[in-house]
Amino acid sequence: MKISLFHKLTIVQIAIAISISFAATVKADVTTIQVNHEMGVGTPTARALEWFGNAVTEETEGAVKFRYFHTHELGSERETYDMLQSGAIQMGVSGAQIISVLAPEYGALLLPYVFADADHVTKVLNGKIGKEMHQQFLDQKGIRILGWAHRAPRHLTTSEKKVQSPADMKDLRIRIREIPVQIDAFRALGARPVPMAFPEVYTALQTGTIDAQENPASIMVANNFQEVQDNVTLTAHIREAFWWEISDRVWQNLSPEIQAAFENNIDEAISLANQWEFEADGKYLAEFEAAGVNIIELDKETLNEFSSLVESVATEYADKWKEGVYEEIVRLR
Repeated sequence: MKISLFHKLTIVQIAIAISISFAATVKADVTTIQVNHEMGVGTPTARALEWFGNAVTEETEGAVKFRYFHTHELGSERETYDMLQSGAIQMGVSGAQIISVLAPEYGALLLPYVFADADHVTKVLNGKIGKEMHQQFLDQKGIRILGWAHRAPRHLTTSEKKVQSPADMKDLRIRIREIPVQIDAFRALGARPVPMAFPEVYTALQTGTIDAQENPASIMVANNFQEVQDNVTLTAHIREAFWWEISDRVWQNLSPEIQAAFENNIDEAISLANQWEFEADGKYLAEFEAAGVNIIELDKETLNEFSSLVESVATEYADKWKEGVYEEIVRLR
């Protein structure tokens, strides 16, 4: 039986329509996870996130894909929480702001020198305090914590004045994040804290509006602070975490298979993030030294002097923090 040209064209059109419909169905079945975070491309956090995304995509045979928005491309850390709660984005990575914004009663975790070292942070965040706080994020804010990674300690940089003891902090104009307990802690050290938006810091250091700032070495190098600062004092005054979070609304809509892929790969992703973070910290400090910046190390006795001066701040904040949190952190040292 001969098939007319009309029928041939009709068959072709039907085939094309079917293929388009199938492609659209396949595309619709792919879940896209948008991830917003503060760190730049190529940083340990960004690399670990990409490793995690590739692992989940591979395990789900392409059912999930990830899009990464580095350096808070979609919004600030505070805006990230709103976007997670509304479903505008699916994942994020947060630093200290997650506590100060979502659970200020756990603010003892943000007190300078409250943590002795990285192992101490692990004990606290993997213990009762961390579990209860993470559950609160979920129950009250709809933000599920997938895991947390260490962040390299924050150190102090200065222009001319070298900080080698607490006495050297007197009247030092230092940029501090808008975290009240940290502002008050630097006041207790004798400094003059200056809350300031981060994009303004380089120019403020360059013009002498401020004398100093504090950050992990990775942030210092990424923002070329070696060009406007002469000294780095290894104060390690704040140890924080990176929290990997997902909207619980999104999580509940993922299939059990996709949820399993997340859970199967998160621990290794976090382990890699930790490894790369600590390796990079030494590298960044070496870059500062190579640029001619003085690296000032403090002995244990001097660090204890710094620590003892901020202990009074814990007393001032006792009625603002959840009862027993500060004491439990100290007990776990």
